Amino acid sequence: MPKIVTDSDRLQKRRIILDAAAAEIARYGYDRANINTIAERAGIGRGTIYLYYTNKEDVLLSLLNSIGSMIDEIVCKCINSDQSWPQKIRDLALAFAQMALDHNDFFRVHISALHGVNRDIGQPVAFWLMKSFHRLTAALVQAIQEGEIFLYDPQTLAWIILGTLESMALLPNILNLSESLTQERANSLATFIWQGIAPSAKNNMVLG
Repeated sequence: MPKIVTDSDRLQKRRIILDAAAAEIARYGYDRANINTIAERAGIGRGTIYLYYTNKEDVLLSLLNSIGSMIDEIVCKCINSDQSWPQKIRDLALAFAQMALDHNDFFRVHISALHGVNRDIGQPVAFWLMKSFHRLTAALVQAIQEGEIFLYDPQTLAWIILGTLESMALLPNILNLSESLTQERANSLATFIWQGIAPSAKNNMVLG
């Protein structure tokens, strides 16, 4: 009797393929990555990949959408929590740090696609980044109106926060940082960000 493939089985297989693709593309780049090697990393036959994805470009698209939605989910969860803004910033920093540890290859592909030469490849990343940016901007506007955050331009703050967190997320693998040290850096970064945007922030200099 043939094995019945459930939706859960299909989802797990897709995750295995994406994990393998992330590892391959993170190390060799999109152009040098190939379906055969990805299949070998995933421990499956090449033909199996085509049951889930049309081609290598389709694999990359799914990979970029996966990490983009993961980042957006983190942003949404943290800023919509009932925590104070100092805690929200801390939760964001810790979540990005943990994501970098758990999904480092995904994140390296994400950054490479966003800042790479081929801008078409980066479109899914830009789409998700803009969603996260607008979510964070809207939350900052409300926080500023309610006096929870110093009166800065909310869009500028959103770019600074997201850009800083994404830069931090690249460091654990590059610097070979342990999980505890990565979390310590995230806490320090959150404190630094909060000190700059807290309602009591003073000595702010406007350049013009």
